[in-house]
Amino acid sequence: MKKLLVISLALITLILTPHSAFAAGSNCQPIYGGGITCPQGGKIGVDIKVERPDQKNKFEDKLEANGPKFAPDQAVNFKITVTNTQNKPLTGIQVQNIFPEFVKFAGQGNYNANTRTLTYTIDKLDPNKSKTDTIQAKIAPAPEIQQGSVCVVDQVVGTAGDNTGQDSVQFCISANNANGGGATAQTTKGGQPVYNPQPVTSTPATGPELLSLAALFPAGAAGLFLRKLTNKKLNK
Repeated sequence: MKKLLVISLALITLILTPHSAFAAGSNCQPIYGGGITCPQGGKIGVDIKVERPDQKNKFEDKLEANGPKFAPDQAVNFKITVTNTQNKPLTGIQVQNIFPEFVKFAGQGNYNANTRTLTYTIDKLDPNKSKTDTIQAKIAPAPEIQQGSVCVVDQVVGTAGDNTGQDSVQFCISANNANGGGATAQTTKGGQPVYNPQPVTSTPATGPELLSLAALFPAGAAGLFLRKLTNKKLNK
């Protein structure tokens, strides 16, 4: 009985240890909808960054929940860099970018809408050489985003034979963010830009200038009186 108990404890420890180590990986990130993703070792370096919603051409590895958020229908761009980290050329590198929920591919390419996966191929990479591509996407309309604010993770995987690499990037979306922290200006149905009304910074003058004008009325009346008086004297 005691021997059986020892064997059972050993089996439980063996089963649980790999999962605990996997979950505790410092480079792992949660995936929206459940699960986590961890960078894999290999001979391909993969890096993905997302452009900030409030600053053009500024790409980040991660956008925190308390940072700038994307708005519905706002454009979102990614930069994917693939590097050959081995000492011989790599050919036929397949790159797959898996878009999260609420994000739709907005460019040209081999895109599977059911799996939200964009696939493209890098023909050849020499040792220690890199190739960077910009991927265009768009946030879903507000009615499709049920939550007021949600953070999602975009994943990219590079594969060439037995060589592989993986990376991911987190960013957040706010359905209530009308301006998107950098969204494009609103337009009319005809495509004309809509501008906010400009505040009035000055008003027509109502000070000393009007007083000087008012002083002219008595002077004019006095002039008419003197003119009539002069005419009467001449007629006598």
